[in-house]
Amino acid sequence: MSSGIRRSIGTMISLGLQLPLNVVTGILTARMYGPYGRGVLAALGVWTSSISWLLDLSIYQTACYMLSKNRGDRYTENSLLLWAFASTIAIWLTAQLLVYPFLRWHYPELTHSVLRTYLMQAGFTPMLDLAFAVSASRGSFRLYNLYRVGIPFLLVVSLALLCVLHVRTLGPNLYGNAAASFVFWVCALIYLLKQRVFGFSFTWTRLAESLSYGLRIHGASIAGVASSNVATMLLSVLIPTEQLGYISVAQSVSSPVTVVSAALSVTTLPMLAIDDHSASDDRAHRVVRMSRQALTLALILGVAVSIVAWGAVPLMYGSRFSRAVVPAEMLIVGAILDAESSVLRGAYGAAGRPLMVTWSESAAAVTVLMCIWVVGGRFGLSGVAACYLASSLSRLSALLFNLRDLGVPSALELIPRGQDFKRATALLFRTAFKMIPRKVASHE
Repeated sequence: MSSGIRRSIGTMISLGLQLPLNVVTGILTARMYGPYGRGVLAALGVWTSSISWLLDLSIYQTACYMLSKNRGDRYTENSLLLWAFASTIAIWLTAQLLVYPFLRWHYPELTHSVLRTYLMQAGFTPMLDLAFAVSASRGSFRLYNLYRVGIPFLLVVSLALLCVLHVRTLGPNLYGNAAASFVFWVCALIYLLKQRVFGFSFTWTRLAESLSYGLRIHGASIAGVASSNVATMLLSVLIPTEQLGYISVAQSVSSPVTVVSAALSVTTLPMLAIDDHSASDDRAHRVVRMSRQALTLALILGVAVSIVAWGAVPLMYGSRFSRAVVPAEMLIVGAILDAESSVLRGAYGAAGRPLMVTWSESAAAVTVLMCIWVVGGRFGLSGVAACYLASSLSRLSALLFNLRDLGVPSALELIPRGQDFKRATALLFRTAFKMIPRKVASHE
């Protein structure tokens, strides 16, 4: 196993610890609020994340690239800090002045203070992403892993408390989301202070260089938002909120597989951007190896989740959510394709070819929006899931189109071999065994 995949496995462990918390959160929200409430939460979440992704100008990817290129340079760090601060202000203004009036009109049952407080967390993303990038540039993903586990843990605690108190309105839940994000935003600021990133040593040259790279790769983020978040926004208009709730549950069911692509999207670019490998282990070989291993892990998890979903969904979420199983199976296939796409996205970014990432996300965005516009609600939940699957397929196809730019001669090189499955299975078992306390392991 390559070091990049090993670090991704470490990140997947944190995301794996997050999964049970997400499952509990999904079960509690489904049973407390029903399909309609689940749909409202999904719509609000997608609006908040869309504002962040559109206006942070891909600061995480840019910071990973710039910090690996100018390691230890305070001018680069301070320039990125100025960027993050400006993005935070822009996001807050957009959320409060533009997005709030629309959401207040669309969901009149939510009060003024609830919506304004919930939207505040959109502005926490730039500083969090900068802190994650600084940590990654120092060879550690612990801060990111802590965030991925800590947020759902706090949400589970708040939901459990609301359940015990028999509070069934959405307002307290939204307050809890905002409070959890605020706690980790403060932690990110403290981390940046300890790393001495705060300062006034920025230069316009470094800032312009960062913005140049960021704007080129940000096209991929904009298209990525269009292929996922804007698609959900469009669905919230074309289909009833209850159906959006079912789709949200289907996405939760496929989340164990999306763990792979989520971990790789964080770790691949910084791992490939760091040029600390020998000549015999060039970037092309590393891309092939990481692609095979990522696809192998996604396939193993995908098959396991597909089998379990048929019995687990009605049992955990309730019988009325059994309609979400078939769409979840289709989303699992898309998540497997996205795992491969995540490695290639990171590879193109590390190679200084961010426009390829933009092209792939644009293809995915056009595909999903056209499919949703044509399909709408006419083919039910399965038709909506098919739109997302088509989006994943078009994204991967676009990334495979120019593999020679990465030194990979053919897409066939990325197909896992039998040896990859053996290594991945052994690594998963070793990782799971290490997570068992020593006393328990020795007793068994």
